[in-house]
Amino acid sequence: MAKLNRADIIAQIDLLIEDNNTKNITALDVRTVLKTISESDYNLIDDDALEVFYDPTEDLDWDAVIPTEVMAALDQLAKRLRIAESSLPIVYESEFYINSDDTVSGLKTFRGLIYIDLASEELSGNLTSAFYEVSLDGITFTTVGGTDTLSDLDTWIILNITTQPFYIRAYGTYANNKEGLATINFQYTK
Repeated sequence: MAKLNRADIIAQIDLLIEDNNTKNITALDVRTVLKTISESDYNLIDDDALEVFYDPTEDLDWDAVIPTEVMAALDQLAKRLRIAESSLPIVYESEFYINSDDTVSGLKTFRGLIYIDLASEELSGNLTSAFYEVSLDGITFTTVGGTDTLSDLDTWIILNITTQPFYIRAYGTYANNKEGLATINFQYTK
């Protein structure tokens, strides 16, 4: 099967026109060019990924063998992405909403051990402090110990959680004469 690229196809069409400059182009002439194009690798609509040619244009850091087919290149990229994802921590953010009518937030579900960035805690401007409670069943909540701060929550998680799901809810202390919706959030990695 010919490996025609866009320039090859344009050249085929130009040649057809130039060869027939002084006469009419016949249906056979057009069919011949179209057949050449449709049988080339440029027509990829029905091709399997293994049949798609790949020609790296740069000196990339491939494994020992530079891939010549798209599927091999994609497999190698997927493998490298999986390695990168498992070696770099992904930072998640957990946001809790409370309001002045009920200063306890809804619960958030977490699965397995998480590592809290203690410096990432943020409170909206109408709050002066935040506290945390935990639950293993999503119904019965208990304090995390100490003064129930983010640091205490982090310690509780490290001492009590391995793989099971658990739940956290937050509550806040409003600043003087403040009301309305408030947020508490922190970042964590798994």
